[in-house]
Amino acid sequence: MEIKSNYRKIIIIAIVAMIIFGGYSVWKSYSDQKGITEGESVVVPVKEIDTGELPEAVSPEIPTANQTPDDRDNQRVKDLGDISYAIDEYAKYNQNEYPITNGYEKISDENSYIYKLLRQDWYLKKNYIDPLSGSRFYGYRSDGKSYELTAAFEDTNDPRCEPFGNLCVYIVKKP
Repeated sequence: MEIKSNYRKIIIIAIVAMIIFGGYSVWKSYSDQKGITEGESVVVPVKEIDTGELPEAVSPEIPTANQTPDDRDNQRVKDLGDISYAIDEYAKYNQNEYPITNGYEKISDENSYIYKLLRQDWYLKKNYIDPLSGSRFYGYRSDGKSYELTAAFEDTNDPRCEPFGNLCVYIVKKP
């Protein structure tokens, strides 16, 4: 019995020594990299820890007064590219199926099925809102096998968009 007790003490002492030595080694390595001398206090920046909770939606960029319709149309193309990437990532991890909708949904509506689905697993990193959000939005529809993302351009003569009534609609289709 006494031998087992001595082994336990030795193991505990060894663990404590490793912790102390390991902590000192980490501090020494850090201080050597930063040129810190022994006895000097150090402020180490704290990194944000991912708790797995969904963060608040990142506020969309607010258009400035000096943006042109061309600038806003280019922003729409970029935004739909980002959204398309998020949807493709979703499909990659969900049996190659896109989120299904009944007709078009506003991708920027925080209460919409598609927005909640893509945000819950961080496929969408922010809420993408059309630069003229009061009168325009990004649309999404899918049957699960394919999808369409849409944005109405301001420049109705832009060759990247298709006429639809009095609008010119930019469409991303997959596949």
